[in-house]
Amino acid sequence: MLLRRIGPFDDLFDAFQGFDSLFPRVAGEARRAPAEFLPAVESFIRGEELVLRVELPGVDPSSVEVNVEGRRLTLRGDKMPATQSGDKNLYDREVAYGRFERTFTLPEGVKTDAIKAALTNGVLQITVPLPAAAGHRSVPIEAGDGTSRKAIKAA
Repeated sequence: MLLRRIGPFDDLFDAFQGFDSLFPRVAGEARRAPAEFLPAVESFIRGEELVLRVELPGVDPSSVEVNVEGRRLTLRGDKMPATQSGDKNLYDREVAYGRFERTFTLPEGVKTDAIKAALTNGVLQITVPLPAAAGHRSVPIEAGDGTSRKAIKAA
């Protein structure tokens, strides 16, 4: 595929020849972006709180909502493209955009008014203080023959 010259960027034109070979395609088929944006989430317990870290690179903080209803925490928002799909200088798009929603079930007894959220450097961190009853406990495991037992820590 030959790139067209784009005015004042002629000096860079030669550097981009062969750029399309980095993105192999089936003949006549354009590369398509993923169908929807679904942010990646990691969750862990730190001290006496549940922490949810949500990757939201390129998402405008004003488009993100965190809502709690009962034991359900819902995260909603929009990831909008920096360039429009009709942009004549757009070469390729592999990044997913669109509306997203994730829902998490919180442990019983969580004080929802103490939940905090902060979006920094494209990562939303939600901290949920855990009730005392949500601690760890040992769970006995029965062996296949029904006689041996050992205990492991359950999260």
